Amino acid sequence: MTIARIRASEVRNRIGDILARVRYGGEHMVVERRGQPVAVIIGIEEIAAQAHLRIVRRYLEGSLERRPSDLELCAWIRFCYRREFYAEAVAFFPYVDETRVDPEEYRRVREIVEVCRLRSD
Repeated sequence: MTIARIRASEVRNRIGDILARVRYGGEHMVVERRGQPVAVIIGIEEIAAQAHLRIVRRYLEGSLERRPSDLELCAWIRFCYRREFYAEAVAFFPYVDETRVDPEEYRRVREIVEVCRLRSD
């Protein structure tokens, strides 16, 4: 993720470029007025990912009201891997019941967790 800075006076003239950089380039744009940050422009996917991450962390803290299915836990492990939250991915794996997941899915997730273990050290 790249964080770029832009003056508030430039936003109107460059909004198309800014939105493209945020959406397709994954950049975050800090809008400044008189050298001070006043706003941030981030992609909608980033907001959704942050919301999802809050749910994931609530589960690990024990404050989520429900237990996700084993398939959902596998999806969370993949999410954490893609977002580079390696420690969280590793922490989820012991909760996955191997008997409740397709064997091939379990094998793939186990491989992902092994990569996460290496990257989190």
